[in-house]
Amino acid sequence: NFEQPLPGVSLAPGGHMLPGEPDLEGDGADFFPGASAAYPLGRPSVALDFIVENMDFAKLMEHTNVLATFNGTVKRAVADIAGYLVSPDNVTLALFPGSVGVDCSVALSSAEDAESVRNHLATSKTLVEELTFHLQAIATIASFEGITTGHVHIVRRGEPSIRGTTPAPPTKPTTATPSTSPTPPPTTTRPTPTTRACGAIGAACMMDVQCCSPR
Repeated sequence: NFEQPLPGVSLAPGGHMLPGEPDLEGDGADFFPGASAAYPLGRPSVALDFIVENMDFAKLMEHTNVLATFNGTVKRAVADIAGYLVSPDNVTLALFPGSVGVDCSVALSSAEDAESVRNHLATSKTLVEELTFHLQAIATIASFEGITTGHVHIVRRGEPSIRGTTPAPPTKPTTATPSTSPTPPPTTTRPTPTTRACGAIGAACMMDVQCCSPR
């Protein structure tokens, strides 16, 4: 019986699905397949994708009580591994078929925080083990009978990546332009006119050079 109530879980609207988790009504956007909320716009985030093998996607989506338990379990496990900068409220999920694909996004306040969280998730040696442990635990609950089709385990689909930030373009080194003094205009030397001492008109010329014009 998929709708059998879980201990400490209420199906009433606005009731808390898990202690310390957001209620179903206020957190429903996480549950839609391919929800765009998985990558918040305008904020840096760390994306993490993985597949939950041997879990039936269609049956999981049909039962809101079970879906809320799955959602809260994954969000808390990711937040615990991501480090002190992250709480479950920072984690958003989008689910896809085959078996259950999970696109997980961790919203941060700055690019520096996003890089720190990415490093935590990328270098964690327990990420897969923690997620597998928690999902195997809830798979034993009676409400999950028929949703799991075998031994539940996690398969990662790549390394965590940062989204929502654009690196600044590299700055080109500036080359100083050597200053040059303007070239002065060339000077033109004008020939010095020569004058001849001419004798008076009608006077006798003792030498030819004294005659300025034919006499």
